[in-house]
Amino acid sequence: MTSPHDEGPDVPPDGIPHDEGPKPTLDGIPPDEQPKPTLDGIPHDEEPAVPPDGIPHDGGPNVTPDGIPHEEEPAPASDDIRRDEEDGVRAEDLFYANVVEFFTDRLCHLLSPPPPGSGRVWCPEWYRHAQAVSRLDAVWRAWEMLRFDGALGISNWWLHHADPHWRALTDPVTGPFAHCADGHGTAESLPHVPPPEGIFTDQRQWRSRDPFALD
Repeated sequence: MTSPHDEGPDVPPDGIPHDEGPKPTLDGIPPDEQPKPTLDGIPHDEEPAVPPDGIPHDGGPNVTPDGIPHEEEPAPASDDIRRDEEDGVRAEDLFYANVVEFFTDRLCHLLSPPPPGSGRVWCPEWYRHAQAVSRLDAVWRAWEMLRFDGALGISNWWLHHADPHWRALTDPVTGPFAHCADGHGTAESLPHVPPPEGIFTDQRQWRSRDPFALD
């Protein structure tokens, strides 16, 4: 005679065979629907997504390639800031002490004296001519500033400063050395008749606090 237990699964008191339904849990959620716990206690479906760059965007410290979080990177020291400011100003320092040093060390090697028959005039005592001193000083100071432009600086210096001033200096008619063909000669200053008093005012004393005002 066959026993009932040999013909089918055991039926528990609730009437649901164990192999035909989910096993109940204490919270009533089937095991296959419960979130899988992780080591940090945060279910996988609640963990923040990590972007492709590997840096979380949840406000935490972003780790840089050197391993130092952004908010922990050391701030630049005051000495570094001061050094950067000094380096920025140092570009305006003069290379030559004055126009004479610039002339003897550089300019006299770049320019050639006018050849005979050219009609141009040069005076070796150029420093005795006010116009020559003013022009050569301007040429020197332009070189001091444009030398920092490694691309077009020197070209601009030749085209817009050295060449025009050189032509003006050696002009045999209107240049400052027009009387120096046979040696240093002194040119006369422009004649000047003093104007009546009161025509010109002291422009350093503005009547208005705004120098661009029309009053």
